[in-house]
Amino acid sequence: MIHPRLHRLAILPALLALLSAPLHLGNSCVTVDRSFRGYSFLDGNLVNHRISSAPVLLPFDVISETYRNRHEAQMDENLEEWRERICRGASYDDISQVIYGYPEYELQRLEDIASDIRRANRYRDKNSFARYLVRNRCLETIRYIIYAKRCEKHVVAHDDAWEKSPRDTIAMKALINRMLGPFLDLESDYIRLRYAYQMIRLAHYAKDYPLVIELNDYLMPKIDHDPSVVEYWIRGHYAGALLALGRNVEASYHYAQVFDRSRGKAETAFRSFRIRSDEEWEQCLLLCRSDRERAALFALRASAYESRAVEEMEKIYALDPASPHLEVLLLKEMKKLEKDFLGLSFNDNREHNKRYHNVPRPDAGRYLIRLQLFAARLAEEKLTPRPELWKLAEGYLEMLAGDNYRAKRTFQQATDTIKNDTLRTQLNVFKLALQIASWDERDTLSIVEQLAYDIRRRNLYYEAYEDFTDYLNDKMTQLYQKNGHPGKAFLVQHPLRDLKPNPKLVIIEDLIALCRKPERSPIERGMVEKNDTLTFINDLLDIKATMYMADGRLEAALETWKLMPEDSVDNYGRFNPFALRFRECVHCPIPDVGGSYNKRELLVRLMEMEYRANAGVPGADTLYFELGLAWYNMTWFGHSWRVMDFYRSGSSIVLQKRLKTKDYVMPHFYFPFGNRENLDCSKALTYFERARMLAQEPEFAARAAFMAAKCERNMQTGAAVPDGQRTYQYFNLLRTQYKNTEMYGRFIQECKYFAAYATR
Repeated sequence: MIHPRLHRLAILPALLALLSAPLHLGNSCVTVDRSFRGYSFLDGNLVNHRISSAPVLLPFDVISETYRNRHEAQMDENLEEWRERICRGASYDDISQVIYGYPEYELQRLEDIASDIRRANRYRDKNSFARYLVRNRCLETIRYIIYAKRCEKHVVAHDDAWEKSPRDTIAMKALINRMLGPFLDLESDYIRLRYAYQMIRLAHYAKDYPLVIELNDYLMPKIDHDPSVVEYWIRGHYAGALLALGRNVEASYHYAQVFDRSRGKAETAFRSFRIRSDEEWEQCLLLCRSDRERAALFALRASAYESRAVEEMEKIYALDPASPHLEVLLLKEMKKLEKDFLGLSFNDNREHNKRYHNVPRPDAGRYLIRLQLFAARLAEEKLTPRPELWKLAEGYLEMLAGDNYRAKRTFQQATDTIKNDTLRTQLNVFKLALQIASWDERDTLSIVEQLAYDIRRRNLYYEAYEDFTDYLNDKMTQLYQKNGHPGKAFLVQHPLRDLKPNPKLVIIEDLIALCRKPERSPIERGMVEKNDTLTFINDLLDIKATMYMADGRLEAALETWKLMPEDSVDNYGRFNPFALRFRECVHCPIPDVGGSYNKRELLVRLMEMEYRANAGVPGADTLYFELGLAWYNMTWFGHSWRVMDFYRSGSSIVLQKRLKTKDYVMPHFYFPFGNRENLDCSKALTYFERARMLAQEPEFAARAAFMAAKCERNMQTGAAVPDGQRTYQYFNLLRTQYKNTEMYGRFIQECKYFAAYATR
């Protein structure tokens, strides 16, 4: 039976390709944001970026910036080795210029000068590496660089990724044959090693895999070299040839060693590792000649993203306690456990993470405990290069497990032993995260608020980690909610304007109480104060009164408006909802038919008009018509919609047809409670019908019937009534009872809907 970790490694390249593709919702062109939403306080600098597995396994920006890509990583390895083996006095830039920048003719010029002792002694050049090669007459080295330059065009990727130019295999094999003879005459074993790499690489890119094997078996025994990364570049090509020839087990053994030793080739080795069964795994282990080689195999198996790596880590530790991969795997697993548990109780994206990332993972709790015990053991036994890192991990894992008391004790123990600046900084970051996580509803809220305020203003670690902002805000939101402060909880996450599209009375009342509070804490002042003397209480009163008005609670709205100073009411707009427009145009200029009103004045007039109309005063039909006109124009369909709403979306009517919501609340990406639209025209319809029934003249009655027809149509549109099931009561009244009026002809011109109905 195949081991699950081996199966995951075998399918990893396909998975990576799949996960890198953008995700879409149905046929929509809008990309769905399915990224993980949580926190992380792990510093990528905790591990040495030069460890070969670090850039492959750890998703830290700081490592990615250092590593860049595998091609640049191999270049860096190459330059480091040139400097170490040939000339420590040369700068990396000078070595790079000679190796990668000099054209062949410039290198041949160096060879000519170095061949003449008198010219070599007089050679002056600003490039320190070129000067060293010439002055020391390093002819073998210069000739090798020329040979490598000639090989380069056959093995590097084409500038145009879409151009598939065939490789010149004849020229490639000619380069190999040209060097086989002089190879044994070379004095430097290190230069022999580099020539062997060039020849084996040429054979590999020529896809002559038997030749790769033959060259490796012939050349490598003839080189007595010190340990070199070039050997692992060669092993990478040798493993590739074995893989192409179907010798998976041998290839995987060599890839594991490349993964272990070469920073530049580790990613390629990781992606090329092919073990498909437990039997092949056992065979691969038998090929290993040392505990370090066996540990490298277990490190590769532990690197599969979905693996429970602690089992392999235990085996690596038993084989090679000093393995650098242990620290890399530790951070990798802690990073995953952060997603599972960090701030889980107060992360407001829990449902999103569960849906798209299956977080927390099944059995993650048991796995966390096992890794925690493993970290505690390594911290205690002190066999690893940095036991203090494992002590630090022990405390953080305890914190993730929710054992804040033990985590605090472990961090205190670590404080006495950690001397390294990076580890000490990480410890302080963990302590801050633990401090915030430890607050609960039993703590005195004012004290917690002061602590939170001080952290935001003065804590350097808070400023250094951007995730602390969400982490602290989400924790404070949880505390406010549990302590009965929904308004504060809202303002921690959102600006006040995000409440306006669908106001919640409980939030508004809590914030009004906060504005009226005689003494506010610094964090409370930051929430509600506009300046040293004013709060946004008038904004809250405007939202509350507008909400009441939209709900038809006119008396409550008026009482709320009366709480606002009279000279402030005009700040919230002036309106004229009595302007008549037969043609639908929400944003067109309003005809000047009298003065405008602020919201309180308008409300008083509407209540007065209704009282008079209901009392049956002369002109009641006109009063009812104007009331209907005002209430129509204050809906989503009218030009004065801002009287009863703060946000209007043109797409809402389409969304309402699809969702058929009864409360007319549309989901919205930006607003936490969605966007409530005033789509209900029933109140306006009632007034228009009363006006029609009381009308003394047919022209006026026709006008009221037409406006009622608009209300009827809008209500059926909002209710998503299919076209075949719609009623046209008022259109029919116009056609049967008011066809001879002058208004009838105007309605035909103004309204395409009615024109279509009238001619059918």
